[in-house]
Amino acid sequence: TIKAYFSTDDVLSSDDVFDGLIPTGNLGAGQTTSMVPGASTVPTSLTPGNYFLILKVDADETIPESNENNNTIVSAITLTTGGSNPNCDASSDFPWEDWISRVQVGNVLDQVSSKTPYSDYTANPFPLIIGENNSIELTSSFSYFTYDEYWRVWIDWNGDSSFDANEIVFEEILTRPANGTASKSISGSFALPASANTGMAKMRVIMTRDAYAAPCGSVDFGEVEDYMVNISNTAPNTKKTNPIVSIPSEISIYPNPAKDLVTIELSKKTGLVEEVLIFDQFGKMVFAQAVETNDESNTQLEIELTDFINGTYFLQLRGEKIQPMVKRLIIQSDY
Repeated sequence: TIKAYFSTDDVLSSDDVFDGLIPTGNLGAGQTTSMVPGASTVPTSLTPGNYFLILKVDADETIPESNENNNTIVSAITLTTGGSNPNCDASSDFPWEDWISRVQVGNVLDQVSSKTPYSDYTANPFPLIIGENNSIELTSSFSYFTYDEYWRVWIDWNGDSSFDANEIVFEEILTRPANGTASKSISGSFALPASANTGMAKMRVIMTRDAYAAPCGSVDFGEVEDYMVNISNTAPNTKKTNPIVSIPSEISIYPNPAKDLVTIELSKKTGLVEEVLIFDQFGKMVFAQAVETNDESNTQLEIELTDFINGTYFLQLRGEKIQPMVKRLIIQSDY
């Protein structure tokens, strides 16, 4: 029999949380088994966070063995609140009669699209500032017959890799217009809470017919679109003594795609950039480095990429006197 435990460290101790038994069946002397099926239910007493799942064979040491120290397996895990992984698939089975034709957020996003089961716009992140009120306008289009459309928008602003119920930043029903109407829009506003994490976060927009959708899986009618948001807590500074500077044209990265090394060219605005962050395509921060900017003659920063896997990343530059800016980075190694 295998006993399962949840622990806050990788050592089995008396204060770990017991999670149940997994029967192994009867094995004779010298026999082995390569797979033991089992399942674990997370105890309700545990809160979200990082844990270790510890499995111990013959936990009560009832079977004499020549080595009693090789019966434990430890695996690091992360527990999250109920919700849906923002990396999960979602799409429409039939977007041909009613679909998303435009998504607008303030003056930072204006995406026009045509009918398709799923659209991915995460390669072009747009900025949002914590606490700032953002207008949103969503447009439904119809082939001829019209329907009530249920709009819902999630942003994974707490960075827990889950579309939680409290991360629905906007939802509203668009009342069907008269048949033959080409399109109709609804509008509203939302603000990210003070507890929102800064950095990249995925935004999912789903429009469905007749009922609100869950964030993952397929919907019968309507459409699904994904976006990437660059969240910051930097509000515009109106003081003349410390202006916020926009410098996108004066910073470049190369080579891109990159293999083992990428260079960030900061030009003469080096003193404004204080931190470089890299996020993967799902919004998880995978790299952070402070930038020493006292010497304006040092206008280049090199980052080694040997520990990165191939894929799409977002390189973010931050500083007290600049608006956070993002550059898309493709890593293509030979392996």
